[in-house]
Amino acid sequence: MKTLILFTLIAAGLSGCMTATERAARDDAECQSYGARPGSDAYVNCRVAQGSIRAQQAQASAQRRMASQQAYWNTVNSMNMARMRVYSAY
Repeated sequence: MKTLILFTLIAAGLSGCMTATERAARDDAECQSYGARPGSDAYVNCRVAQGSIRAQQAQASAQRRMASQQAYWNTVNSMNMARMRVYSAY
């Protein structure tokens, strides 16, 4: 079980790997697709918004990861407590 969770976390982390240059190029293309020209206020606002969205997504992802880990450890602790009750009955 631990191996599966670890593998899943590593795979999820690696699937999102992108260099800063690749990320900047993607953001640039997206902002220009909206009609914003580099150097314009609209372009700058768009790039700032892209960074803000990315930060919000990272925070939400971290919160989901923490909740998942907490659920896992709650399950492990419950199982350990059940085992302790069984063994203390002997």
